[in-house]
Amino acid sequence: MSESKTAVEKRAALIIKYRKLKVQKKEKERDKTTNFLSQGASNCIFLCIAGQRNIGISYIQELKDLIKEKGAEKCVIITDCKYTYSARANAPKMGIECAGEFNN
Repeated sequence: MSESKTAVEKRAALIIKYRKLKVQKKEKERDKTTNFLSQGASNCIFLCIAGQRNIGISYIQELKDLIKEKGAEKCVIITDCKYTYSARANAPKMGIECAGEFNN
């Protein structure tokens, strides 16, 4: 029995495919799916978030810690919710790409 994917997970799968990344590990909890990926020697984290109200700077700072903890070079957030101005402005400085703010 296969799980049905959310729209956010489908968008993530397309981005992963086009960037030619390999999924090393996938973790799912409630409305969040975390994909740990690699491309050659570099590691990346793709985070799919569905159904949250918005993503703020505190969440971005937590992701920065996750990047450091997992030894990844960057993180990509794919979501169907909005980012706060502060989160969107500071994320690139922390190695986080905010892809998919589809409601803004």
